[in-house]
Amino acid sequence: MRADAERPTFVVGKRTWNHSALWYAGAIAHDGYHSKLYQEARAATGAKPAADSWTGTDAEKKCLAFQIEVLQSLHADEETVAYLKQVEKNPTYQGRNHGWRSWWDYWKRRW
Repeated sequence: MRADAERPTFVVGKRTWNHSALWYAGAIAHDGYHSKLYQEARAATGAKPAADSWTGTDAEKKCLAFQIEVLQSLHADEETVAYLKQVEKNPTYQGRNHGWRSWWDYWKRRW
């Protein structure tokens, strides 16, 4: 999520856009929540917020919780919701990011 862009932009990877419509919707909700966190932090400080106000482990847990909520409201299968709840407990890709670019570099190597 390029939340700090003049027009926040959802960046979707191949694995997501090739997945189910429900998974894609959940990804949009998840990254949209990152943007919400960024915009709220920016409004509170009047300046570009620190990366950990919208990325990092705590932010990721909030975004995953929102993604789960959205997917449940869309009647996603229990297996998908259970997977996200497990990830939410300890998002293992955290600690590798210090803002958007580091996250992107990490994930593009995995695709």
